[in-house]
Amino acid sequence: MTDILFIDAGHTYELVKNDVSQYQPLGSPGGLLILHDTIQHEGPRRVVLEMFEKGLKSFTITTSYGSGVTIFQC
Repeated sequence: MTDILFIDAGHTYELVKNDVSQYQPLGSPGGLLILHDTIQHEGPRRVVLEMFEKGLKSFTITTSYGSGVTIFQC
């Protein structure tokens, strides 16, 4: 188990969804799952929206060039 997972996946929905499905179970309860490129790329943004709709708590930070990171509590 790990307290912080950082996923900087490919930018397609399928790649991001696969990485989240594969690695999210490795997160410690209360740990953080951080996804990169969640603002300007459709794939990561769609995964974030799905996770938000499931009730996972999150917040998004805009990074340089509008890439963004979204942080979820596991």
